[in-house]
Amino acid sequence: MSGVVVLNLDYTYLNTINWRKAVTYVVNNKAEIVKAMDKEISNIDKSVVVNLPLVIRLLRLVKGIFTKKVPFTYKNVYIRDEYTCQYCGGHNDLTIDHVTPRSLGGKSSFTNCVVACRPCNNNKGNKAHIIPRRRPYTPSIMELLEKKFKRSELNGILDYLWD
Repeated sequence: MSGVVVLNLDYTYLNTINWRKAVTYVVNNKAEIVKAMDKEISNIDKSVVVNLPLVIRLLRLVKGIFTKKVPFTYKNVYIRDEYTCQYCGGHNDLTIDHVTPRSLGGKSSFTNCVVACRPCNNNKGNKAHIIPRRRPYTPSIMELLEKKFKRSELNGILDYLWD
């Protein structure tokens, strides 16, 4: 199991966490299970039995992590580019490449960073004239979440919430 989706009190997406932390939230009455697996988990003396959650909802409202824009992180660049080299389309030995190198004044931002395999990144070197297949851009929150869920086992779990 890759993770449990955590929803805010108003059913907005907050994060994904591991199942152990999710069960702890449920047992301590900090969250309720919205969707669960058929599998149950219990303590040693079977006094507490809980279905393994797939989606939980917090019982207190938490301020949103990012409400206006997606924070720039290398992990978010990997998700945006779907773990694919933007020069050759490969999926192995991936790194982050600055389209305009930092030594030439390039910044670390969504519009200047792409995922590249190590051979393409080394081949490009300190050159700014080699252009990636797709122009780098700042993704929307929904686009980033869709790509993140598409890659994981959680794809399709949230669909029923909005139907």
